[in-house]
Amino acid sequence: MIGLSGQVIMDDIVLTPLQGPPLSDWQAQLAFIQQTGARQISFASFVIQAKWLGADPLVSQAVNVLLHLLNGALAYRVFLRIGERNSPGSTQVFACIAGLIWILNPAHATTVLYSIQRMTLLAATGSFVIFYLALGTLSRRSIAFIAVVYPLAILAKENAILALPAALILRMMTAHSDQTRRRAYTSLSAATAVVLIVSLWAAPLLEIPLRYAAWDFTLPERLVLAPDILAQHFRMFLLPMPSSFSFYYDDYFIPGIDTLSLLKFFQLSALPILLMALYPLSNRFPIVAAGIALFFALHSVEGSVLALDLFFEHRNYIPSIGLAAAAGALLTGLARAHHRAPLTTAMIVAMYLVTCLGYRTYVIGDEMRLAIHHVDRHPASFRAAADAAYYAEGLRAAPTRNTPFQIEVEAINLVRTCSATPSPVPLNSFGSAAVPKRSLRLHETALVACASDPCAVSPAYIHRLSSTYLIESRVDSYRHRIEPLLAHFLRAHVTMECGVRANSRTPAQLAD
Repeated sequence: MIGLSGQVIMDDIVLTPLQGPPLSDWQAQLAFIQQTGARQISFASFVIQAKWLGADPLVSQAVNVLLHLLNGALAYRVFLRIGERNSPGSTQVFACIAGLIWILNPAHATTVLYSIQRMTLLAATGSFVIFYLALGTLSRRSIAFIAVVYPLAILAKENAILALPAALILRMMTAHSDQTRRRAYTSLSAATAVVLIVSLWAAPLLEIPLRYAAWDFTLPERLVLAPDILAQHFRMFLLPMPSSFSFYYDDYFIPGIDTLSLLKFFQLSALPILLMALYPLSNRFPIVAAGIALFFALHSVEGSVLALDLFFEHRNYIPSIGLAAAAGALLTGLARAHHRAPLTTAMIVAMYLVTCLGYRTYVIGDEMRLAIHHVDRHPASFRAAADAAYYAEGLRAAPTRNTPFQIEVEAINLVRTCSATPSPVPLNSFGSAAVPKRSLRLHETALVACASDPCAVSPAYIHRLSSTYLIESRVDSYRHRIEPLLAHFLRAHVTMECGVRANSRTPAQLAD
């Protein structure tokens, strides 16, 4: 199947213990399941898979594909329930179009083929079951079933905590009664206001700005970027283009506070304006209003609206069911208004999505092809450039070699090799217990010294430096000074300027 490559992407590395000796001891299995303190259902699924099907990453991806198909079937049932409550004359057409938009959308490709995101898939399974039951007749049996599924979904991934309140919003906003929809709108507005007020009050007390300061984007930067991130989610899902997708989004342009334009101010005001427009919209297009409300409600925990986390495609997996419902309702209405055959509309939508999805999975299916695609789409992304150099050289550095001490020794050797004068830095002044800032200063010195001869720096050193300090450790300001230097060396290797020298090394030398 296209896209099933078995490659390990980013956080998939936490699953490597399962690829060693089988976890036959139940205590070892329990320790693996509880390694993060949360999401035990998801980690338990990986242990069960390893025991019965094997721990190969290809198997993990195949299981994820099956889960996505299950979620697609559940989403279709949810859309049927929504249609029955609002447009009984075209329920099947609406559910079919909305279901195709959701299950075939290329925006979900990385979520499904990124093994560790089974957490998101399982949370979506539980959430969609709750939506389906909440939209029907609330009998004792359905309420009891919700009471069982809800905590299990949260244990798969904590973003499912909003499944129950989101289901309530969906039920009220798709009701026939105008009074019920009015109460839903009032409740949603009041809840949004309370959350914003509490966030503003609690942020200084919890030192939230200081916590964000240690990450890639500070709290003010995230606030400025929020409208762009939301617009990106809308655009990527509703108007998917093959060239618009990536895996890394660490190269967002962050305007300074002094350069903020009037347009940016209006963008920041878009969220409350859109929320205020939901009620009048619900009078004529209840499904569209309910879908948009569901999208924002679910994103409040996913991290792109209120939590303001870094952009990742998998954060839109569950909230996108709201966008699919809104888009499906609009397309169904247009097909009826212009007397177009609904089947033709569904076929056109499906063909376009399948084309985009096919190209997306084709890119993901090859490690080097994916790395080159990321560099083309995000030339300023450090992580994309690091991956491209890593795969171009065929490196598979052993984790035991990826230690601060060894790359510090290599940095010292680089300083001595590239500098006009011998390095005054004594080897014993930097050990394995050196603080990150001191070590990063050494690496910066080495990179500056070798800037005129980028091929003197091996891709193995670049990879170990990036994975040890710049990705796993996010607390030091020196990384922002080193990243442009690393990009200079990565560019030389990716563009094959160092091809002759790289090809002359043996695999053993590359591993070293």
